[in-house]
Amino acid sequence: MDHLFDDEDLQATGLKLPTTAWLGFDHDTTQSYGVVDFETYPLLRGWTQAELLDLTFGRLSRSVSYTLSMLQSWFTLGFLEATFRQRFRTRDFVSGDQVFRTRFLRQFTKEKIGEVYDMPDAEVVQFLEALDEAQKMVYQWTVKLELQGNKTSKDLKEERIAPTMRLCTLIGEAIRHFQDVSSMICLSWLKREGPSWRYSDLNRNLLIQQLVKKGWCPSTFELLFKTSHSTIELAALLEAKDLKSGRHQGCTKNSCIAYQLLEETYQTSHVDSSCACSFIAAPPHRLATILRQGEVPVLNLDALLDDSNEETVTSLKGKANVIAFSHVWSDGPRQPC
Repeated sequence: MDHLFDDEDLQATGLKLPTTAWLGFDHDTTQSYGVVDFETYPLLRGWTQAELLDLTFGRLSRSVSYTLSMLQSWFTLGFLEATFRQRFRTRDFVSGDQVFRTRFLRQFTKEKIGEVYDMPDAEVVQFLEALDEAQKMVYQWTVKLELQGNKTSKDLKEERIAPTMRLCTLIGEAIRHFQDVSSMICLSWLKREGPSWRYSDLNRNLLIQQLVKKGWCPSTFELLFKTSHSTIELAALLEAKDLKSGRHQGCTKNSCIAYQLLEETYQTSHVDSSCACSFIAAPPHRLATILRQGEVPVLNLDALLDDSNEETVTSLKGKANVIAFSHVWSDGPRQPC
């Protein structure tokens, strides 16, 4: 997932990305192969149609380790070569530490957009159609492996192929994004529905476990999974630092325990019914004064929460960094303005 970030992103956030070990398949180490469609990739490297058919039923004709290494290379480098119809080298993705990194993909797609920009429309349409067909073929194979093979195989278990399927999904999503950007350049291209790249149930559950560890509320998971996989991966890396430890332990996938609101009247209440502390609010007279002066009031949350001597409400000065909230603050039957 390295292609989702540039060096400045990583330095600024201090994020440590999860790594995927390269399993060592001979993609191009001892021999240079031609660029072929996705299904031909393993055949060109010594596999047979019968062996590939066996994979979909979880039957392995080769060792588990060798099969997993082939699948990893096939669903990453083979996927990219079949899609863009050009060679991708192992060394562009794997360095001396034998970790598979996708950062090369970030620069590649950026440069490829420039190439597409210079193509005649007819050539762009042909190129985008080829992208569509290649993605469909790869997606069909992911479904075959995830829904059939891992249910019957004692060796090709879902947890063994999950890292490769996760990589494949992120690459597929990156290609889809590249395609969307490219289609804006060519008015002759009629955008169509592409493969619905998705994580397997196992990869989805692994991400949910990570989100829980980072302090995310279970009620946000469905919303997150409706966005891109890259968004979910980023969320799973970020600590929910604004939340108190354990705050969401009582939450469910349907609601957050902090959502204590009588929607008919917009009356809020404490999470803990025995809590007697007062509600935190900005002084209305100060807000009104600033608004009458034609200025924008800004809340100082630190002053509000810490009961300090600082002013809790000030007027916006210059180019200060602020967060703006909409007046729509509830999903109730009416929204007060």
